[in-house]
Amino acid sequence: MSRFDITLFSFFIIATITFAVFLFRLLRKAAMVDIDTVAEERTARVREEILRAKFMRRFAIMLEPLQRRVGAPVRQLHERMSARLQHWENETRDRRRSRIQKHNDGKKEQHIVRILSTAQEMLTADHVKEASEHFREVLMYDAEHLAAWKGLGEALFLLKEYVDAREALMTALQLHERQHVSGFLNEHEEGGTLSKSHEIFDHDLAGIHHDLGEIAREMGEYDEAVIHFSDAVALSPHHPKNLDALLSTAILVKNITLAKETLAQLRSVNPENEKLQGFQDQIRELKKG
Repeated sequence: MSRFDITLFSFFIIATITFAVFLFRLLRKAAMVDIDTVAEERTARVREEILRAKFMRRFAIMLEPLQRRVGAPVRQLHERMSARLQHWENETRDRRRSRIQKHNDGKKEQHIVRILSTAQEMLTADHVKEASEHFREVLMYDAEHLAAWKGLGEALFLLKEYVDAREALMTALQLHERQHVSGFLNEHEEGGTLSKSHEIFDHDLAGIHHDLGEIAREMGEYDEAVIHFSDAVALSPHHPKNLDALLSTAILVKNITLAKETLAQLRSVNPENEKLQGFQDQIRELKKG
């Protein structure tokens, strides 16, 4: 604020005090006279009103330059302070919301873990119906929970609800591949080792393909079963369960070439398998036919 602005502001204070003294004296004098019964006082009252109005107009004119010079900085200061206070208020509210959200997310995750653990225990104990209900409850909280979709597919397969079981496992398959791609990109950016994650991914994915193959075989879709069992073997070539399933299905569809190749692979992986001779005899019968 410049020296001229300070001078104007001082003048404003003095003028205000002068006007207040003048008004006080005027009111004190008026209180001592009954102006309703004295004509001269009524005339004087009108004259005083005119003079007061004239004074107020002049006073307003004198204050206008001060208002222009002082008012703008004051308004700007008020706007800056209001904006800063609003910013602080928004930050405080956002931090509070973030803390509440993290707390709720933590409680939600713990609840999901408990439900999923209960579902898996029930599935192991052959309480399949109850297990499927718990897997569905997990999916109500998290619609992209991979383990819940996979568990639900397994439970529905045991309940012989093959169509719904296949839909659940196909969803698990899509989620698995999407999460693997995301994890692969993250590890690549961080310079991590990919071989271990690939091994885990292949094993888990092979399990889903194996289950889909079992469903297709139960539904009489043997060619579809061969595709899924072949994918399972390609992802996990040393797992006897996958080789056994592919070999038995190849014999079922009378694919002698695939059956012979799979038998040789199973013999190298698990030479003590008691089913080897039986598979060999079935392939020999196919050749005769």
